[in-house]
Amino acid sequence: MSRLSVELSALVHALRDRWRDQRGQSTVEYALVVLGAATIAVMLLAWASGTGAISSLLDRVMNAVTSKVG
Repeated sequence: MSRLSVELSALVHALRDRWRDQRGQSTVEYALVVLGAATIAVMLLAWASGTGAISSLLDRVMNAVTSKVG
């Protein structure tokens, strides 16, 4: 297992143990969804910045905008 998955697993277990009753279940689920989305976003940004995809996308957007304006 990767270090990130081990840390996420430990966090999930800690949150589950802390909120055994149903009162905090929605909060914990929300926090886990946000954490998962943030993890995916960071991984996507790391990949995109390493490949130059972001600068290529921004160049294409700027070229499209300037061709329509000027």
